[in-house]
Amino acid sequence: ALVVYIGANYGALLIGLALRFTAARFIAVEAEPVVYRYLVWNVRENGLADRISLRNLAIVGEQGPAAVRMCVHYARSSRTAICGSGSDSDHVEQEVEVTTSNLSTLLDELPDPSSRPPSTSVAAATS
Repeated sequence: ALVVYIGANYGALLIGLALRFTAARFIAVEAEPVVYRYLVWNVRENGLADRISLRNLAIVGEQGPAAVRMCVHYARSSRTAICGSGSDSDHVEQEVEVTTSNLSTLLDELPDPSSRPPSTSVAAATS
């Protein structure tokens, strides 16, 4: 089985799935550059780099660079796509340049074309 996980964040759910479903292969996508570095570290630290392929990009309709506004929460040491409530002193909104791709191109990059799932089997999940 091939699982494409878009918005993998730091990898907590991804790693749990990979440890539980040992026959599955994964492509994990995370757009935010700082969070992506933590994702890479977590996947390597858990010995899953041979089964999880990581991509630092955003999945959109068309490929190319894009600017995304991220909210940096200093009090919580986190970054999110949307600034929420809180005092002005604990967060700041920043523009971050990210690479983009579309799902079809991402799947075309698989090393073995026979491992690409038919388009009818691609399912999307949001959290």
